[in-house]
Amino acid sequence: MGVFSLNNFKDLFEKSTFELQRLQNCRCHPDYDYLLFNITVSINHLFEWCIKDSSLDEQSKLECIKKFNPYERPNDVPGALKNLYNKIPNFPVVNEKQLLIRQLCNKAKHFKKVEIEKQSKNNISESGVMQSGDQLGAFHYRYHVEVQQNDVKLDDLLLEIRVEWESFINENGSV
Repeated sequence: MGVFSLNNFKDLFEKSTFELQRLQNCRCHPDYDYLLFNITVSINHLFEWCIKDSSLDEQSKLECIKKFNPYERPNDVPGALKNLYNKIPNFPVVNEKQLLIRQLCNKAKHFKKVEIEKQSKNNISESGVMQSGDQLGAFHYRYHVEVQQNDVKLDDLLLEIRVEWESFINENGSV
């Protein structure tokens, strides 16, 4: 692994933390959307980066799977990860937040315009006032997802899962 200065899952975690901090203060369009997209994709990949990180011991990887499993069924697990999943006696409970992030990434990465315009329950939006350059009042989307039948702002979901990842990293002595 290693993309630019991102050499392991902790680096990817730090990148998403940095972008989440920028998102909290972002009032410009399209900067908000770009940051939200980057954070979502980073947190989606954080799971696989963690499992594939050679500096992490197998027990920590198994704990990662138990805590952040984004797959609903054993058949959904990619072949490269099945070896580790098979070491867990019972298929782990799905992490609803990580699953939603994975679903958003899988829909968004194909850039199917029709899917985005449908505004299905996984990407509902509300308008709000944002600044675009020097102009106030630009149109901006706030994205929502449904988590266990509750409507949650996507940026709040990303903050929540970041806290879960930070807890995992601290528990596994990896910070």
